[in-house]
Amino acid sequence: GKAKESLEKLIDLCPLNGEVHLKLAKLLSHPDDFHRAKLLFEISIELLPNQTEPLVSLAKLLYKGLQSSPDGSVISKPDFSACRHYLAKAIELDSSCLKALIQLAKIALDQKSPEEAQSHLSLCFKDPSTQAEAHFLCAKANLMADQQESAIVHLKKAADSKPKRAEANLLLGEIFLTRKDFPRAKSYCEKSIRFFKEDIIIDSESTKSLLEKSEFFQARTKAESIEGKRKSLSKAHLSLYHSLGKGKPNLKHSFLLSEALEMNPRDAGILHELGMLALEAGNQMEAKRHFMGALDADWHSDKTHKQLGLLEIEANERQKAILHLSVALDIDPKQKGIKKLLAELRNQ
Repeated sequence: GKAKESLEKLIDLCPLNGEVHLKLAKLLSHPDDFHRAKLLFEISIELLPNQTEPLVSLAKLLYKGLQSSPDGSVISKPDFSACRHYLAKAIELDSSCLKALIQLAKIALDQKSPEEAQSHLSLCFKDPSTQAEAHFLCAKANLMADQQESAIVHLKKAADSKPKRAEANLLLGEIFLTRKDFPRAKSYCEKSIRFFKEDIIIDSESTKSLLEKSEFFQARTKAESIEGKRKSLSKAHLSLYHSLGKGKPNLKHSFLLSEALEMNPRDAGILHELGMLALEAGNQMEAKRHFMGALDADWHSDKTHKQLGLLEIEANERQKAILHLSVALDIDPKQKGIKKLLAELRNQ
């Protein structure tokens, strides 16, 4: 728009003004402009050699790596090594550059290095601008490293902040569910559902106003973010269902599964639970349909293969039973019951 045009004119008038290059680069957020934005950030780094902002901004652009391909589709080509290079330079200039430290922690998590992620975050807990995100990232690193107690501490702190409250409460609910602490799991899942719903309403309003301003790419990005939140909201409904049923199939709360499925129709976990409910009601055909749907969404669900294997045994389909039970055992070799069943089937 007009802001871009006036900045372009300013660059013509003052080609050595790094601030103007930086401002224009930040405005060029569309994937069509990826290479131009990258070049402008590089120029602003040259012209502002003592500032961390151009370095961190370029690193963020390269971290997402969103660019338009010749056929018009958007592709993501993150460049983590270039990203690390610019962030290291930012930290050379200012060892407490919090934005750079947060970005390094994100890369470390993406590269499955939880200890490295934690090492970048210690300074970020104290500053209000990075506090919530630092606690949330640290909790994710803790969970990756099987440090559940620490994860709970950090998630509770992240849950106090508006941007992270929905996700943090969902993760807390899931942790207490694995511990079979159902009352606590229920409380966190309910909070998470409330917050995700609020966030989705706010994001939907924001998408509308972006469309009215003809900012189509930003509107699409926001719509993708809503889609992600709907999937998380679906997960929260599934976890609440487990909490209320204390981990067992329960018809009374099956409406939660229907709501979850509406938000994410291809979720293997929900389809599996619908299969378990159908089994409970003695409807084997419907159970099988849901289990097959679950495997279609995620082939690597050992519990679903196990249930299908048992159904095939009842239907005297020995070969199919062997197939499903073998896959279940491949995914989780610790299941002694399945080993025994398979041995019996093969000896028939």
